[in-house]
Amino acid sequence: MWLQRACAIIMMLAFNYVVSAEAIKFELVKVQVKQLTLEVELADTPQLRAQGLMHRTTAKPGMLFVYPYPQQTAFWMRNTLIPLDLAYIDQQGTIVAIIQMNAMDDTTHPSPTAIVGALEMELGWYAKQGIKVGDVIQIGQY
Repeated sequence: MWLQRACAIIMMLAFNYVVSAEAIKFELVKVQVKQLTLEVELADTPQLRAQGLMHRTTAKPGMLFVYPYPQQTAFWMRNTLIPLDLAYIDQQGTIVAIIQMNAMDDTTHPSPTAIVGALEMELGWYAKQGIKVGDVIQIGQY
């Protein structure tokens, strides 16, 4: 009997967690890098940055993390079901690092310098697009 109750409580908590994670709405923002213009989800508050792409089965359309001022930060992949590429972006919009992150990995990936943004895309996206460190990402209307 106690096992049934424990399972019921766990299922209820898991359902409520997934529902609350899906209830978070991200607005879209246009991003341009090289000749590509994309619309990606915007994570510009502590709550949205904390949620990120956790519990999702796809990275599409991508997610831009924006910080209110330049700062050192680090990303990890706890509760993130898909492997990702991450580009750290400095105050001038320059990509200062591109890293690959494995799904469900608690390893921290610190930014190499103070950054104002980070763009997460599906694994291999930057290489496929020919985008590299030193390229510039512009955010806004085009």
